[in-house]
Amino acid sequence: MDSAAKYDDRASSSENYRLGDWSEKGTIELTASGADAAAAVTAALQGVLAVAGEDRTDSGRVDDAASSSAAIRGQGASLASVFAELAADLLAQLDASGRGLNQIRLDGLLDTDDGYTAWGYLVGTARLDPPPIGLALDDDPIVTEANGEMTLRCRLRRTA
Repeated sequence: MDSAAKYDDRASSSENYRLGDWSEKGTIELTASGADAAAAVTAALQGVLAVAGEDRTDSGRVDDAASSSAAIRGQGASLASVFAELAADLLAQLDASGRGLNQIRLDGLLDTDDGYTAWGYLVGTARLDPPPIGLALDDDPIVTEANGEMTLRCRLRRTA
């Protein structure tokens, strides 16, 4: 394994992502790939979720519900822009409900006349009054396609 990157064991063989090391500027590179657009976006969202969950010091009280879900959605003219909206919504839901929401499910990704529409859920255990995640996309994601595989690259930055 490349010492400059770490691989998350939760990624399946059809959906995977790679995280670089944190830079001195507080950024981390995320590269995700999949056989199609939905697989690449799902893998990238799993990577964002993994980065958000690195600091497990979520001190919020657990909600009464043992299992919770929070909807995420996005629309955009390109696959990169719909991913950016999904990632921003994912991070906003984690700010509201805490890191206990630790699984991602992408239910739909439609290629429409105007671009893309996507929706899904975060699933896990919600927290009451969780601390902020302190994470955001640093720049516009980049999507490439080669050899029958889609790759999505982005950089995340710490905001707090």
